[in-house]
Amino acid sequence: LMKNSKNFLQRDKSKKYIFLAAVTVFVVAAFLSVALGTATLSLSQLVKAIREGAGSGFEGNIFWYVRLPRTVACLLAGAGLSVSGAIIQGVLANKLASPGIIGVNAGAGFAVTLCCALGAISGWTIAIGAFCGALFSMLLVTFAAQKTGASRTTVILGGVAVNSFLTAGSEAITTLMPEIAIMSSDFRVGGFTAVTSQRLIPAGVLIIVALIISFTLCNELDVMNLGEDVAQGLGLSVKKMRT
Repeated sequence: LMKNSKNFLQRDKSKKYIFLAAVTVFVVAAFLSVALGTATLSLSQLVKAIREGAGSGFEGNIFWYVRLPRTVACLLAGAGLSVSGAIIQGVLANKLASPGIIGVNAGAGFAVTLCCALGAISGWTIAIGAFCGALFSMLLVTFAAQKTGASRTTVILGGVAVNSFLTAGSEAITTLMPEIAIMSSDFRVGGFTAVTSQRLIPAGVLIIVALIISFTLCNELDVMNLGEDVAQGLGLSVKKMRT
């Protein structure tokens, strides 16, 4: 018992060191992202830009309108992708599941292409459309798996099929309306070079709200990872929680 307790404490201590190292890398990477570029900003210039606000000169404009939105977008995208990947793997009980495989990204891309075809090119419409498209594709795969009693491998194959179907839908829209291809491809390909506050704020709000809700369900997700039978034995409504 003492040996097991000692091993547990050692693992817990190592996790703290790993977390501390990750936070350190996070802070350094964020600083380098706002400081380095075509025009390098020193620490004093960054402090001056933060203190004086936007429109305070060349350094202030670079920091507030270019570097800061890009850096925050990188951090939010990384947080969103990592948490969504962990949740999808737990919900579908498959370590191969990821947003890019089971149709989440394709659903978001299809919704954005459709929004562009209807005349919306940025702001809340695009952000909410992408969120709803991703959610629809995820629910489609999940409900199909529940209704058919599909195995883990079948769920992944079903997600690949949904991914191909939605991608084909996006390609069909851009083929019929070529002018939409330029606007939608920017979202579907991805990148942070053209991130502005108009694009960042709507997506950032949705990501932060989703992250907060996800963290409130961390205990239930841990129970689900033990397996459906064990989770039900512990009193968790698996189907409800999965949905």
